[in-house]
Amino acid sequence: KTNKLLPIVIICGLILIGVFAICKLLFNYIKSNALLTPDKAEAILKERDELYKGINTPHPYCGKVSEDRITDEISQDSQSNQQYYIVYWSLSSEFQSYNQLLNFISDNMTDKLIQKLKSKKYKTFNNKMYIEKDNKLYCGHIGAVGDPPQKNTLYRINEYNDTTIIGTVTDIYGVYGANSNDYTKKYDIILVKENGLWKIDSYEVNENN
Repeated sequence: KTNKLLPIVIICGLILIGVFAICKLLFNYIKSNALLTPDKAEAILKERDELYKGINTPHPYCGKVSEDRITDEISQDSQSNQQYYIVYWSLSSEFQSYNQLLNFISDNMTDKLIQKLKSKKYKTFNNKMYIEKDNKLYCGHIGAVGDPPQKNTLYRINEYNDTTIIGTVTDIYGVYGANSNDYTKKYDIILVKENGLWKIDSYEVNENN
């Protein structure tokens, strides 16, 4: 009798394990996807927009920095960089190595977009703009002229679901002079979810700007 009950017990145990595994996967799916709200989607869009803008500059992306300008501490190391004239260096408080910085970018941008930015020769993807020393990462800055001061940024979510966020970013710039008016720049952004991570897949100028 015991031998006859054993297969039944084993089968019931396997069924319970299967049900538990399915419930756990369903719970994780609901937790990571169904709880996405417009506010959360906007917060994700804002974070990725700020990263993209940090890369889309004449200077290399450095993340958060612990000091505004550093020169003497790594002056001898910077002499080997002949490609650009480095005005000053920033010490990253977010990354300890160049590879760590690149991995962070890969976690927030699709390979397609990264290759597009590399083809445009953004400074972030030039390792000569960085120096690693004593487990610290220094980012070089060159002299460059940018846009007028940015006064505000507006975010709008056009569409979102479990795997895609589509939004519009509007940058509002103030210009110098009492008789000058503010002007805006708009961008259309598409985020996709890959392996549980929200990544920028497309970042384009809004043609209706």
